[in-house]
Amino acid sequence: MRVFKYLHPSRIDVLANQAIRFTPPLDLNDPFEQLPYISKIMEPKVYETIINPSLAEAAENPSIIKQVIEDPENGIPQYLHDVLLQFFSSQDNLIEVLKGLDQDFLKPIFTLAEQIDLDLSKTMKDSFSERFGILSLTQSHDSLLMWAHYGDSHRGFVIEFDPESELFKNPNSKIKGIRNLRKVMYRKKRPEMSALGAMVVDHNKLNGFVSKVFLVKSSEWRYERELRQIAYFEDPNKDFLVNQHGISLSKFAPKSILNVYLGCNISPETKMEIMNILSEPCYHHVSLHQAFLNKIDYSLNFEQIVIDQFK
Repeated sequence: MRVFKYLHPSRIDVLANQAIRFTPPLDLNDPFEQLPYISKIMEPKVYETIINPSLAEAAENPSIIKQVIEDPENGIPQYLHDVLLQFFSSQDNLIEVLKGLDQDFLKPIFTLAEQIDLDLSKTMKDSFSERFGILSLTQSHDSLLMWAHYGDSHRGFVIEFDPESELFKNPNSKIKGIRNLRKVMYRKKRPEMSALGAMVVDHNKLNGFVSKVFLVKSSEWRYERELRQIAYFEDPNKDFLVNQHGISLSKFAPKSILNVYLGCNISPETKMEIMNILSEPCYHHVSLHQAFLNKIDYSLNFEQIVIDQFK
């Protein structure tokens, strides 16, 4: 498998500094990123076996409710707190209602998210952006659409990375699903899950969660043939640099780069800057290629450029 990254001409710093951005979900160009369809707060079975008995106990001991709602460390997540207060004007009002309430009355509130008109997925996405970053890559360097969309209308460049690079390896991560490069899957429908299923803290459960939410996109993006390296910013086994703009960068070794491809519309100035960087000793192993329009087909041809090592 070959691994490529399309870049805007202004991103020559990736080559110069050997550092590349892991983008938070909120900054990606697809508004559906990490937005599963939250069909319910929890599965009915969970409500019946865990929540309903707990509510009955809480009704007998109001201090439990106060502790759960008010304790930011061990209490309920903010979006469940919002659900409850949407139906009850205050915590005291909630306690009074629970005292004389058949707990099955609350079942629809917890199991049918559509009835509460609350955008739970947006709250989840905000949380994801604080904890995860994504490096988007692709499997081809000659896609006309990719050059147009991500290579600044063919004025940018493409880096081919070694798929065995340490950049794509995090063997000690607590989340198995982000230890290596992963392929994105394309579907017509958004992944469906419960809010409780999304509120995962156990790293073993996060593995399945990542696959379901971070690696599924609309079928309309299929042309990208996307690969993703996902970073968990809370993972102590992976170090990131944070620049003055708050952007998380991961360093990589120069040997991680195999080839660089220049767009057919690249400016002479950008081309010369890249050639100067690649003339450094650390990049002597890298081959440079220039794109040209094929004279017959709607495709690109590439010719290798011999870099003057003495510039």
